[in-house]
Order: sequence, then structure tokens, then C-alpha cells
Amino acid sequence: MNSETLKHINLIQKHPLKTKIENSIRPMTFSDFESGYYWFQGTGFFIQYGKDLIFLSARHNFIKKDLYDENGNFINLQKNIENFFIIKNLHFCDLKNNDERIQSEINNVFIHSVLPKDTEELAFMGLSDEDLNDVAVITFTKKFSDYFLDKNNFIKIDYSAAIRTNHKDDTQSPKVDDTVFVSGHCIGDDKNFINCIEIDDDGICKQSEMSLNRNYVIGKIAKKDDSAFQNVRYINKVKVTENFGLKTLNGFSGSPVFLIKNNDIKFTGMIIRGGEKYFYFINVDFIRTYLMMNDIKMMQLGLAPSNNKMFEGVKKILEENNIQVIDKDEEKEALSFQVKDSTFVISYKYMCHIFVLEILLRNIEMMTHENFNLLADICFHIHESDKYDLMKKFFDKVPITNSIIGQLKEKYVTLIQKGKKFSYEDIFDIKV
Repeated sequence: MNSETLKHINLIQKHPLKTKIENSIRPMTFSDFESGYYWFQGTGFFIQYGKDLIFLSARHNFIKKDLYDENGNFINLQKNIENFFIIKNLHFCDLKNNDERIQSEINNVFIHSVLPKDTEELAFMGLSDEDLNDVAVITFTKKFSDYFLDKNNFIKIDYSAAIRTNHKDDTQSPKVDDTVFVSGHCIGDDKNFINCIEIDDDGICKQSEMSLNRNYVIGKIAKKDDSAFQNVRYINKVKVTENFGLKTLNGFSGSPVFLIKNNDIKFTGMIIRGGEKYFYFINVDFIRTYLMMNDIKMMQLGLAPSNNKMFEGVKKILEENNIQVIDKDEEKEALSFQVKDSTFVISYKYMCHIFVLEILLRNIEMMTHENFNLLADICFHIHESDKYDLMKKFFDKVPITNSIIGQLKEKYVTLIQKGKKFSYEDIFDIKV
């Protein structure tokens, strides 16, 4: 073990985020009441998302091969979701004691796609439907969420972080050559690993515990020259530099990945697959966008009470800029506010409206109905996963001026005539 690795281990052990990491990570646990078995498959982790509690993991932890019959036909995914549970307390775990299992408090397990099914468009945008959708989002009842957040300190992703560059959550985007580490429950190649608990007909455990020790792997962000994900944005490749004796990464799917940089540690993504030399993870930029898209998708399906959260997020943005909400129309899911002499009405369920609101409030002298409608239209026609990059470009490099607005309008009219969505690179082919 080299001196750099020892330095990283020392930083992890002493860093304030260590407690949040230990509190957050849980093994993905399933039960089969018919056979009396419990088994472990993959890793997941709690996050505090705004004021809510969410559990994230890889979607493929739920979708296992045994869901298909010998002809390859789909059998029953819902059974896997119903039999999934989370261990509440890793320090003491008695699976026969329901108090140690978070199951009845689960509000929804959301594993459906939030990306479009247009494979040609996905390929054109450098996205992969299967890989970037390899995310499972588990939500909880409000009563339990409030209680559990009050009792525990978890990794934090600010709800409005996706539309800010100065957010104060626990996250940071990775870059090539950055050092990262993954922490999760890994089987590795340990022949003595116990992946299952068996309970007999009398309720007596034949095997009393699983091997649920938490493991670490350290690596560096590598260029994706030879990767299957070479043209897939938001998926990072990591070359393993220290595996602590693990030859395989079985069980790490769904584990959180953390960035080590400038003597600090930040959450930077979620692992989706790996091997002895490399692993791949979806980075936090897409996870933020996924969670916002998931809010809207679940809200449309009637699966989660996200409307109020969206409204409160927009209300907070306005209040931070000394602007008050004038009226809230729950039927139209819209709110109104006044800037100077103009009254604006926006829908708080649409990401494009929230993005544009944040952009123009930073350039409040440009806050006009025409500018808002133009930018919202541009944002709407850009692919969902590009919206964050569009916003960041505005914040970091492009001040909103009459010249910029004029060029954007001209470019937008030209692009929209082609009849397809376009990327933020297309729209920002302008003189700044």
C-alpha cells in the first residue's frame, strides 16, 4: 500500500462525512417468505434530498435473471419489489424482529425509465437508455421520513442544487484523473462469504447472520477511450488503484462513490458495474437531474406527493431574491409573483421553468416575459439530461445581455425548424 493510499485512508477516517457515509449505506436485502430465505444482492444508500428521505440503488439489483423463464419471458417484477426490505440498524440486526426492517414504511419503489425511448435520439445525444436508467429510487412515508431524518445524519443532496453552482450539499462533479473511492457491501471472491439467511418452518434461524461488512475500493477517473461507455455522457470510468484484496466487485452495484480532492470528500455518483481493474458509475450531475425528472414523472403517475415539494423549492428561490409569491393555483400547478411592474405566472412542476427562473433572477434586469418565454422554450426543446449543462453554462460563462438574447433567438428559430431536439452545444454556438 503506497503513501498516497495511506493518506487517503487517513483522510476518510477523520473526515466529518465519514459518519454520514456509515449511516447511509445499506445492503440490498430481499426475502422469500415461501422458502424462508433472506438474501443480499447489491448495495444502496440513504440520502437527504431537500427535506425528504430517499434510498438510492442500481435498478438491476431489483431486476434479476430469475425473473425470466426458460423462454426468456418476463415473469413478475413486482414480487421482487414487494420482497425487498432495508435493514434499519446495521450495528444490531435481527431479521426476525420487524423493528429492524424498514418495509411497511416504504412508500414507493420507482425503477421506471425517465429517459425517452427514442434510441436514435439517445445515441445522438451520447446517452444510453439502459445504463443511465440503472437507478432505483425508494421513497418513504412522510411520518417515517421525518422521524428517521431526525434520528440519523445522511448524505445530503440539496433539492435545488441542480439549479445552483454555489450549493452547500455534500456533492461535487468528478473530472479525469480525480481520485475517488466506493464504499459498499461487496462479496468479492471470498468463498466464506455468507449471502443468505435460512429460517426453518418453526421460525428458527439455521444461519444467524450474513457477511455484511462494508468494503472500500480506491481508483482514479480514467478516459473512456476503450470503454463501452465512450460516448455516454454522465457515466465515468475508474481505474482501480487499491482494491484491499478484493478481486471482484460483486455486490458493489448501487454503492455511493466519493471524490477525494483538495483534502476534502464529496459524494460524486453511484456505481453501476465493475471488475478487477475498472468500475463505472453514474455521476452526481445526472443523479440530480434524474431525481428532478423522477419527481415530475412520479407526480404525473400519482405515485408521490411531489407537488408541494416543487412549490416549496420555487418559493425558496424567490424568497432568497426578496420576491414574494402573490398567488398559488393548485389546479394549474402554478404560482405568480411580481418583478418590477410585471406579474409572472409559472408552472412549478416543470424543470424548464425552474431553471429559467433561476437564470433570470441572477440577471434580474433581463427578467421580462419575452426573455422568460424564449429561454423556457429553448430549455423545453433541449434534451432533459442537457438542461443542467444549459443552466451551468449560463451561470458560469454567459451573462444575459440583449446581444446574447438576440443571438439565442436567431439560433433557436433556425434549430427548431429542423424539427428535433438539440443539445446545449448547438444553442451555444454563439459569440459571447
